[in-house]
Amino acid sequence: MNLEVRLTSEPNRLWYRFIRYSNYMSAESSSDRRPLGRVFARLARLVERGLVSSGLSLAQYRVLAFLAEERSAAAASKLADRMSVTRPTITALIDGLVAKGLVTRDPVPSDRRRVSVALTPEGRRCLTTADRGIDAQLAVLTKHLDPAEHAVAIAGAERWGDALDRALLALMESQRGSRP
Repeated sequence: MNLEVRLTSEPNRLWYRFIRYSNYMSAESSSDRRPLGRVFARLARLVERGLVSSGLSLAQYRVLAFLAEERSAAAASKLADRMSVTRPTITALIDGLVAKGLVTRDPVPSDRRRVSVALTPEGRRCLTTADRGIDAQLAVLTKHLDPAEHAVAIAGAERWGDALDRALLALMESQRGSRP
């Protein structure tokens, strides 16, 4: 299966895993190779170009994508933790998404200090538009790989995605263990 097909059909898109955990990405490379951080930054820029048609920033896209993964409303504090941003930052992001009609924000009845955030139908449509725009940008890039390179790129991306998932789980568990 080539990279173009995988990018548009993979339910847990590999590129999204890179963007989702961009705060945790760090890798050393040998002196004869490009620093991986720079490669990932260039890929992130490609993703940002794909977002133009949706009118979303990369941070807003990440919020919508997290909410879509949750399949139900999520606490704003949970979103902030998963994105590694402060509570005021997530509040500002949510404010912008509420103003666009892409998410709802409702108080949690059992705790007046907390709010629950959920995707609206328009938010789901916007996320689909964003996904398509990103897929189109990445499809242009994949045309510069031969079939053998496609396979290697996919395998490498899958390993990075697996490592990122495990690193995030470890971080979340350590944070949970350090709370009273």
